[in-house]
Amino acid sequence: MGILFFIMSPQENEKDVFFENGTMGVEDLTGYNLNLEEYIGKSKSMIEGGIEKVKFISSKKLSANDKEYWLLEYTGYTSNLDLYFYQAVWLKNEIAYLITLTAPKKGYKKYQKIFSKIAASFIVK
Repeated sequence: MGILFFIMSPQENEKDVFFENGTMGVEDLTGYNLNLEEYIGKSKSMIEGGIEKVKFISSKKLSANDKEYWLLEYTGYTSNLDLYFYQAVWLKNEIAYLITLTAPKKGYKKYQKIFSKIAASFIVK
């Protein structure tokens, strides 16, 4: 998978050890013949293999800008940090487009609304 961009929040104070962040990635799925549901199933397996104590909060198909996408919300531990992940996935022409937004589990609600707006505003052309 290639990362197209990475954004992160500024440090809030000296005790802030995690910078809330967002990434946009693309994955070429040419030849795999996966639909969105199948891709999400494989993604969940990979998430479970890479994040400790993962718990899926939400997994649903949505629509915005006349395009379907899948929204995954989950929590888990990475580098001993208890994190919240908000991931939106689109498939077009055998390419997966993923936006993943990450924040500490404690306090993620502060970012949930903006995370949702970012995902809903994305357009795959």
